[in-house]
Amino acid sequence: MSKDSGFTRFLRNLEPGQPLDWESREFDEVWVALRRLVVSELKRRSLWFLPPAFLGIYGCASWADPEAIEELVADCFVFTFAERFRSLKAQLCSKPDIEGLVLRNVRNFLQETQRRHDPVGFRVFTVLRGAVRNALSAGELRVIAGSPGVQRDTVLAFRAEPAEEAARIDELRPHVLAWNDDLLPDLITARGWDVRQVTARLQRRLHRLEAAGIRVFRFHDLVDALRQDARARWRAVWVCSPEGIPPRLEEDGLTAVVHLVEPPSAWDERESVHKLLTCLERSVERVPEPPVRSRDYLRRLLAFLKSHATDSPDEGSAHGEELPSHRQLATLLDIPRDRLPGLFQTLLDLAETCRRKLSGEESR
Repeated sequence: MSKDSGFTRFLRNLEPGQPLDWESREFDEVWVALRRLVVSELKRRSLWFLPPAFLGIYGCASWADPEAIEELVADCFVFTFAERFRSLKAQLCSKPDIEGLVLRNVRNFLQETQRRHDPVGFRVFTVLRGAVRNALSAGELRVIAGSPGVQRDTVLAFRAEPAEEAARIDELRPHVLAWNDDLLPDLITARGWDVRQVTARLQRRLHRLEAAGIRVFRFHDLVDALRQDARARWRAVWVCSPEGIPPRLEEDGLTAVVHLVEPPSAWDERESVHKLLTCLERSVERVPEPPVRSRDYLRRLLAFLKSHATDSPDEGSAHGEELPSHRQLATLLDIPRDRLPGLFQTLLDLAETCRRKLSGEESR
């Protein structure tokens, strides 16, 4: 690549402390190039047809809305150039260009953003890739095309038959639906050693594809089918019951907890919610046992609340009127229903401690 290509030339002309000329032609060229790169990566990662809320962009129904892309590109510019300015400049001292590093930064940005705002989809991808890699190491699967490291372009087979076409996603989907019947909620909520157990369970289910006559498949089709179903099941619990019965008074604890993670719109507000969730995750890990399994149940609730914070409800909808019943929540998360009120109160208490810590009140 030429050392005078867009990103390299832009960075080479910047110096520490120098104000950025937002109206210059050079900046416009870099912005357009970055936007093109971001859109390309969204499509490559099968994120283009998902609501922008899965990457923390609220108020837009799809990526066809120019405002959604512009907001994402703005966040990506900060991540790629502003926060990594010194390290990129240092690379120019030993490398002719930084185009490859910019691409890596953009991919890291989207990965971290998806991990933060789409915890369900990101977790499914991570666990499934672990299961596939284990199957490859055991000789149960083999890579016949694409990246051997198991990426989106990887084509896998139980037996090497290059002439056989890979199964379509609609052929994989019925099998995946059955997997989630057993794997959820652990597929999303497991932590520590339990993740290995879930990965092993998922690896065993891969063999059912061969038994069903599916011998070749694309990794991205399998992961898309699995996480689409997982997202749908996770999200469906927030929908009102068919009878239209409003939440009972016993759900007030859930209402209060949900308000902690209402999907915000402004960037700084989203960052505040992220910091609160991060603090809550750390606090949950310090919750003493007994009561029996309190920490595990709190992890499950927090994972569910994080997915709610990334959903894309209709603009102006009142979440307090769409909350699941305790029965629905207990069924999905496999938590005894009578434990839920106490767990909600624990989360509220932890959140208040986190709020004081983040606001600096505890140090006063």
